[in-house]
Amino acid sequence: MKIFRAELVWMCAAFSLGILFAAAANADPGPGAYPAEIAAWDSAVKDKQRQAGKEMLALIEKAVREKAPEVKIPKGDYRFAETTGARPTHILLKEISNLTIDFQGSTLWFETQASGIVLTKYENLTLKNVTLDWDPLPYFQGTITAVDTAANTFDMRLDEGYERVLPGMAGEQGARGSWRGLVFDSKTREIKAGQKGFSVGFSWQNRNADGTYKVRFRGFHEAPVGESGVAVGDPVAILSRMERAVRIEGGKGCVLEDITLYSSPFVAFAQNTGDGATFRRCNILRRPGTNRLLAGNADGINCANAGAPPLLENCRMETLGDDFVNVHGHLARVIWQNSPTEIISSRMNYRGTIKEPVEIEFLERATMKSLGRRLATAEPEPSWEITKEKCLANLDHKWHSGEASGLEYHKKMALQKITLDQPIELKGDIIIACEKFSGAGAVIRNCDFRGSLARGIRMQSPGARIENNRIALTMGPGVSLVGHAGYWGEGPYVHSATLTGNTFEDNSISGVNKDRAAVIISEGNARENRLPHDIRIEGNRFIRPAGSAILARGVENLSIKENEITGYGWMPASAARQAGEDEGKAKATAKDKAKGAGYAVSLENIGGLVLEGNRISNPGAFAAGEIFKDDAAAPPPPPTPVGTGPYPADIAAWDDATKQKQREAGRAMLKHIQDEVARGTKEIRIARGDYRFAETSQGKYPAHITWEGLDGVTLDFQGSTLWLDHPHTAITMRKCRGVMLKNVFLDWDPLPFMQGVITETDSTQGTFDVTLDAGYERVTPRMGPGSSSKGWRGVAFDRNTRELKEGQAGFSLNFSWDNRNADGSYRVKYRGFYERPITESGLDTGDRIVILARMGRAVRLEEITDCTLQDVTLYSSPFIGFASWAGSGTVFRRCGIVPRPGTNRLIGGNADGINCANMSRGPLIEDCVIQNIGDDFINIHASLARVIAQESSDQIITSVLNNRRDIPQELTLEFFERRTMLRLAERKARRVEYIPEWTIAWQKERCPADLDHKWNSGDAAGLAYGKTVSAHRIVLDSPYEVKGDVIVTCKEFSSAGAIIRGNRFRGSLARGIRQQSPDVLIENNSISRTASYGLSMFGHASFWGEGPYVYNAKILNNRFEDTCISKGSSEEGAIVVREGNFREQRLPHDIVIHGNTIVRTGGCGIQARGVDGLEITGNSVTGYGWYARGKAKDTLKAGTPQPHGAHALLVDFSTRVVVNDNTLANPGTYAQGEKIVSNLADSQSAGH
Repeated sequence: MKIFRAELVWMCAAFSLGILFAAAANADPGPGAYPAEIAAWDSAVKDKQRQAGKEMLALIEKAVREKAPEVKIPKGDYRFAETTGARPTHILLKEISNLTIDFQGSTLWFETQASGIVLTKYENLTLKNVTLDWDPLPYFQGTITAVDTAANTFDMRLDEGYERVLPGMAGEQGARGSWRGLVFDSKTREIKAGQKGFSVGFSWQNRNADGTYKVRFRGFHEAPVGESGVAVGDPVAILSRMERAVRIEGGKGCVLEDITLYSSPFVAFAQNTGDGATFRRCNILRRPGTNRLLAGNADGINCANAGAPPLLENCRMETLGDDFVNVHGHLARVIWQNSPTEIISSRMNYRGTIKEPVEIEFLERATMKSLGRRLATAEPEPSWEITKEKCLANLDHKWHSGEASGLEYHKKMALQKITLDQPIELKGDIIIACEKFSGAGAVIRNCDFRGSLARGIRMQSPGARIENNRIALTMGPGVSLVGHAGYWGEGPYVHSATLTGNTFEDNSISGVNKDRAAVIISEGNARENRLPHDIRIEGNRFIRPAGSAILARGVENLSIKENEITGYGWMPASAARQAGEDEGKAKATAKDKAKGAGYAVSLENIGGLVLEGNRISNPGAFAAGEIFKDDAAAPPPPPTPVGTGPYPADIAAWDDATKQKQREAGRAMLKHIQDEVARGTKEIRIARGDYRFAETSQGKYPAHITWEGLDGVTLDFQGSTLWLDHPHTAITMRKCRGVMLKNVFLDWDPLPFMQGVITETDSTQGTFDVTLDAGYERVTPRMGPGSSSKGWRGVAFDRNTRELKEGQAGFSLNFSWDNRNADGSYRVKYRGFYERPITESGLDTGDRIVILARMGRAVRLEEITDCTLQDVTLYSSPFIGFASWAGSGTVFRRCGIVPRPGTNRLIGGNADGINCANMSRGPLIEDCVIQNIGDDFINIHASLARVIAQESSDQIITSVLNNRRDIPQELTLEFFERRTMLRLAERKARRVEYIPEWTIAWQKERCPADLDHKWNSGDAAGLAYGKTVSAHRIVLDSPYEVKGDVIVTCKEFSSAGAIIRGNRFRGSLARGIRQQSPDVLIENNSISRTASYGLSMFGHASFWGEGPYVYNAKILNNRFEDTCISKGSSEEGAIVVREGNFREQRLPHDIVIHGNTIVRTGGCGIQARGVDGLEITGNSVTGYGWYARGKAKDTLKAGTPQPHGAHALLVDFSTRVVVNDNTLANPGTYAQGEKIVSNLADSQSAGH
């Protein structure tokens, strides 16, 4: 056991140290960096202090050698200039056991930026009664004398005595721009509210003639100095992050008691590995008798990777450059999987060999979705070369803390081999969390913290108890219960935590803080996961939180009781309030707010909530309300284990007699409803049961159930299931008004699809073999033996996750029951869209596959007005799930299209989820769930019409307008060139006459429309030369000459005014939301795993004949995850708005895209082209160009440049554009660039 120090001089303990005792400190504050008596020390005094430091170390060494239980250091000033070790430190206490070092009120002075004290490999070591300080100081300070917004600089005059700094800041290192700054209130000298974080470029050579220094401002997230909260007259501190003041490494039983730091070059107390230390009455303060602004350059107490919890009690901290407290473990990254039970990873929690099994948890890095827990042992893997080909982790996404932050491709590194007790299959970017080595169970009590440039307590580990503390004046939250797998690589995550008896005052006061809260709880994708659990926030006092007092997202079992909240919401969600602003008039606009911003308590996706006894008062200028609760994002109950067949066992066991009874019950139920309607009953309740239907109506669209002309009736099925025997429509509602249909499940028996596993592919024949899953050969007769497979489609799913498979290309197929192989599989002919061969299909042996046909719509809504479908769930659908055309104002509330629980079904519906067309007022779609379907989740549109004849200057013949026959009202029509969507004219239709039979001219020159160009949807899809069709004769209010191929839209029937909010959609073979109509609000939705766009906002006059186009749209606070995952065009993206030839005209207008989160898209994050009036603000795009895509279609003239490919943000050919405050990060392998904002006119801003 030794003490190391450079040039250590061993001396006798009998030497007297009394001559070096310092005089009592002057209690009056002084004007400089040190009290006057200390500032007066000359070099001779300091030499004696250095000599005394050597004698002190010799005294400690003697006690260690003699195994004394305690050594007392005479009170005095001890100075240290020499350092030792690879990571330099002034004092290294190594391999010491069972010793108390009592400094009896001494002060230790350190002269370099190295650590003051390092404790390593100790056991039962106590340090107490000592003060640490640096001379010179590890920062400098002064006053801002000028701000130059054009040059993005400020001038500062240093306070007297602060030009003398540590060697680490004396050179030109600061010119690189890595030093940090923070400003203070000129009157109180407290950290200034409303400032935005910034670093600086500082050079000692940039001295102005008046003695001030010119400083380059570098605002975080590119904030300019003019928007930073920095002003002339502000006191300012400039600091560098160098070495930790006290480092504690790899021991157990450490107690630090009555230790005060008056400065710190970086983290003040930093513990890594070992067992949790005890910090009792440890302080980090500005030295009394000085004018210092800062007490520490970074965190106060940072405890990482501890095998036992730390204890913090009765500590004080003030004015720090980062969190007061951070308790966490470091996460590890999975590099490779050698076998189902052997993994190569970065080292877990700084530990090489782990002999005793520990529990670890695997999580998806991007979302923190839990993938399972295992028991693990570990051993070093001393040299492993990481290559992209042999690396599961996406190392282009860097961490900034811990050993995993050093991971790089094509680099040999010391890693770790982990052996698991049970197999697991890992794919993608996976992290490992180990609670045992995360300081779990930390206790923080009776502490007083004031003035943090970041958070108060950053708790990232479970089992914490935080009680009876005062946490004030923090730029970020007072307590953050959030891990950080995105940037720092810290965690694991918080659960089983208690916050009680604390006082929070003036928290979350920075200038950039979207989630303002005194206490915040969240983890990963909190709209889908509830990783934090069992959290109690009880009996606390919240005074003037700048935003919310408590913000919680994605928590299971949360208790918020008996808290007092006074004066919440006094700062806006995203920007500092300007000095002198009238608080009575201060308002935050809707687009500036995060979801739930400004509420005293803001809750999203919470399970097991207890909310009672809280006292809320004195709302501030930006308060939105007392309680915000949004359960729309709550995940469904834990999924029923995947069954072995298409139906749960009890249903699969039904015999013909049981089903016949269900058919009889179905007929009786319909008769009961008919009778009750005839009696005038307005609320009809159906006894819960299973009702089956075999008979259908006749005609073009057969239906099992048809209700026509109902008015004001509620049909409550009370949880019944309707079983349909044929792949026709289940329910048709026609010309109903004010009807509510609720609490019912629909399913088909047999199913309208089949599924199985691909067992072989043949690239030469363009075929694949599929073995059907048990039970799926029993399929609807429309797909059974003897049926035609024309138009059948296929959908591939991942063999392990059973999610929609990425990288597949769209395809149809030819299937015959006669093509059965000897092994029982079926040979299927592959027909790729756009003639893509099977070699480019993305299909592999082992893939799961669904084969489906498009038959009847599940629920068909025709010309209904103000009707509501509530809690209606489809477990299968032969075509579109809910199809609504004409009519007005349909509401879909908590409707679902999902694979039936308790089965192994892969798909919920064969085509679109909800398709609304030609409505006079668009639908409201809220709190719905759609999972794994064969087309768009949502399609809102109108059918376009084509001009097929002109009878006079003011009279034209068109295909039928918007699926309507008789149109008594006057209409507003817009005319467009079909090919380019060039807007030609607008007219009023004075009269519209329905023509049952109109024969289109045989001669092409006599028909304006180019009918060789076919549409594939709507009435106009059936047009052909010489064909007799239904049509409309339209008399216009003024002449219009039709030239060429012209289409017509009708504003009154454009499905305008849709609202789509709070929904959860996952797994679409096409787009997420296909919005083609104007006046739309799309907010707070979760849209994930789409083959194509997450949200497309444009019509489709080229193929489907749908439109009209999008304007007056607000896209707010949605989450798009894993969009554009198929082999589609690289022109696609998570959010895209454009229309026709956007280079020549700007048809879409007044579009707001704000506060959205985009994670991993194969195309662009946000693409807007040819828009007039565009705001793209406050969005986060993380991971663009993530998936391999096809080539963009070159639609430009030769020689015209176009920014093809995947960018985080692409805006061009637009006017009145605002692009601000967007976070763009983590380009994928196929990304083409971060941002293009070009070809703009009249733009207000083009920042991030």
